[in-house]
Amino acid sequence: MPILGVKSKRDDYKLVGVQVTPRVHNYLTLYTLAKGITKAELFLMLIEQWMEQTDSSMSEKELTKELFERINKEWKELKLKKPRSNFDEFKTRLKSELLKKGLEERQVTEIIIKLIK
Repeated sequence: MPILGVKSKRDDYKLVGVQVTPRVHNYLTLYTLAKGITKAELFLMLIEQWMEQTDSSMSEKELTKELFERINKEWKELKLKKPRSNFDEFKTRLKSELLKKGLEERQVTEIIIKLIK
């Protein structure tokens, strides 16, 4: 049991949150009450449908490649703005950020290793 925070009903699940306008919140509430489902069930259904649609067009390998290209672009832009930027510090910050965002350790390691090359 966590010292701080709330114990999740499902420890094998991760929380994904989003802020919405009052209008959207009201509609979601009305919709879920009318349909007899929870907002969590609605979001999970929508996300799973979205994943099925994008899964066929974008593999994990392709997404990792796209993320890697974005990271390289960020490093190049940072280096132009601040020529004294340290690559090792950039990698350390990047690793921390990617882990905090929820990527798996193996994915983060794969990206960091590619940066070294």
